[in-house]
Amino acid sequence: MLKETKNQTQKGESEHARTFKDDYFDLHVRMDSAQHVIDFRLGYKIGEAKMTLKWAEDDGLRISSSLDDDEVLEADGEHGFNVVVVEREFEQRSHNIDLGIASVVLETLREYRQGDHEKGRSQGV
Repeated sequence: MLKETKNQTQKGESEHARTFKDDYFDLHVRMDSAQHVIDFRLGYKIGEAKMTLKWAEDDGLRISSSLDDDEVLEADGEHGFNVVVVEREFEQRSHNIDLGIASVVLETLREYRQGDHEKGRSQGV
């Protein structure tokens, strides 16, 4: 189960960061003062590859994998990224985190699975 770490970053009064971790995922989230998700980074490992899903409100979802810090943008299914598995694992592991944060991540994964890869979300949490 994902649990929030104690070390949180504040960037003035306008935004703050929160981090959640377990043995599968690392989730880093930036939120504005109204508690809307601005962006998130969801990371996990598949074998030796580090997979990273980066989402920003104004940029949509980007997926990358890296071996030895050489980052490569990926398409669905390449080098271990399977949106169905990631969505299922996140849904099972996110019960202990803020519902608004979990909802943004899950909705982003669902949009990607449904083929809306370039969509940038405007509503946040």
